[in-house]
Amino acid sequence: MNLLMVLGLFSFWGAQLVIVTTGLGAEVFVLSLSNQHNFTNGLTDSADTYIFQSSTWYAYYIKIKLGNPPKTFTLLLDTGSSITWVEHADCIECINGDAPPWTGYDEAVSSTSEIVYYTLYMDDDGTRTDVFEGFIFGGSLKIRGKLEEHTNGIFGLGNATGSFISQIGLQSLSFCLQPLDSSQRTKLLLGDEARMIGKSLPMVKDPNGHYAVRLIGISVDDDYLDIEERIFTGVDGTGGAILDTGAALSVLPKRAYGIVVDKLTSIMDFPLSSMPKSDRLCFNITGEAEINVSIIPSMMLHFERLNLPISRRYLFARTRDGDLCLNIRQYRHMTLIGIPFLQNINIGIDLDRNRIFMQPLSCTRI
Repeated sequence: MNLLMVLGLFSFWGAQLVIVTTGLGAEVFVLSLSNQHNFTNGLTDSADTYIFQSSTWYAYYIKIKLGNPPKTFTLLLDTGSSITWVEHADCIECINGDAPPWTGYDEAVSSTSEIVYYTLYMDDDGTRTDVFEGFIFGGSLKIRGKLEEHTNGIFGLGNATGSFISQIGLQSLSFCLQPLDSSQRTKLLLGDEARMIGKSLPMVKDPNGHYAVRLIGISVDDDYLDIEERIFTGVDGTGGAILDTGAALSVLPKRAYGIVVDKLTSIMDFPLSSMPKSDRLCFNITGEAEINVSIIPSMMLHFERLNLPISRRYLFARTRDGDLCLNIRQYRHMTLIGIPFLQNINIGIDLDRNRIFMQPLSCTRI
């Protein structure tokens, strides 16, 4: 997430963090700018035949409660961030604009902040309660950037110092993002409930607490593109592809992106958009009611021990202005795998062994 925030960190060393969980874990849902919980209205007749049509910005969200009495917040689920924060009652430039101050968190009305309840909503098949002392979270005083207007902040699942993960001493988690057009909710599984299935990849060490793996190549229509592997490793040659549930698009370094774009434009029979975006390939599809996935090239990401196919339905998206745009943008030396390419993949993170497990499957089975 590209956000500039001024945070007040609330450190309640006499406080409690209470997480209410089930044997399955937390529930995560999709929320769009139109405040619909799913993208059922954005689909054509066959979910397997046509590309996903997105007229809104999309992400995955989780609901928590803070304070005593508890207050509900809707936060973006973000493995690309290690800070959990909510809007503060005194926020002067925030997502919800000129909303009344009670929309944010106010420690003054929370039993003098002696107890902080942090509740993850779960299934209705029984709960258990875990209590953690001295939890630290952020309260935003100023936000500049783009975040969905019905959101109260970010639930950071990264692993940097001071993160939710590090504070509670969690060693494993997993998630399998339901397709954006699914009516089912995603399960976030913590601790012993986490599913470590599929290929095991070494986790690339990241000083910012990101979960990254080594990307070695990209294929388009079974053609292995001539991209040097070192391009995916960042400026210093030690980086990897970041798995980011808070990113609406994937990101490639400029040199790799140019090679991918050249290949796609040589295959696809559409004119380029009349309103080109400097960091994203877009085609003009004026007059096309639907785009059949059969005309979309196949793409595969190659990791050390895994070849990961990208769904043709989510390689491109139809935008609000009617263009067909690639769900990848370019940015300097960064390699990042965002929401469109993470759907229907079980991702297990084992921090004890520094491994990431990836298994393509139908997330409705989880």
